[in-house]
Amino acid sequence: MVEASRRLTSSLSTKQIGVHGLYFEKVPPFGGTFISFFGLIGVVRGRINGVSGDGAASAFAEQFPTYQWSVNSKSWQTAAVMVGVYSASITNRKWNAHTALTAGLAKAWLPEIILTGIQDSSAQGGDANMIQVSNRKANATTFTAMIKLGVSYALTKKLSLTAGLDFWYLKPKFTVVQAVAFAQHLIIPGVYNLANGSSVSYNQVTGQYSQSMNSLNLAVGVSMKL
Repeated sequence: MVEASRRLTSSLSTKQIGVHGLYFEKVPPFGGTFISFFGLIGVVRGRINGVSGDGAASAFAEQFPTYQWSVNSKSWQTAAVMVGVYSASITNRKWNAHTALTAGLAKAWLPEIILTGIQDSSAQGGDANMIQVSNRKANATTFTAMIKLGVSYALTKKLSLTAGLDFWYLKPKFTVVQAVAFAQHLIIPGVYNLANGSSVSYNQVTGQYSQSMNSLNLAVGVSMKL
């Protein structure tokens, strides 16, 4: 079951919704047709990702191919604070191209993930068995970094349209506790819970697993000068 737990935590989806970042920059006044400057930047970023049900169950589906698997879990979350340097170039009063490199700390939270596998041949005169796997909640703090390329177009003195492409590096190491229960020969047909098993065995393992959560992000929005 240790290998199954390892593969379970590495099968999270990468669909991202949430806050892409807050940037704090000081831009010198524009006085000609082209200027280029460097500065400091701070980034606050968060995201919420769903868990891939097929990916989470794949290890157990391979180990127990005659079982039908279902997955129940909430999303996992990440929050990060980073600081770094940026370079910007203003080619006229409207366009601004910029790059940024930041690093900092991130906190990631994994939800509880419950897998249920059912093997039911009672309609054919056989037995019904059940496996329930629970990966408990876990969290980790880790180093994170980001590199970004972007452009902006000034709408007014305060507001600009912005577009940016960035790569966010994130690879926390979680301590995952996984509990596995195996209920054999379910007594009442169609009642799928552990208490309905004529015999139930339990197993629990704890391990540390590195989870790659890198992402390539495209953001489009509006920025405002303070």
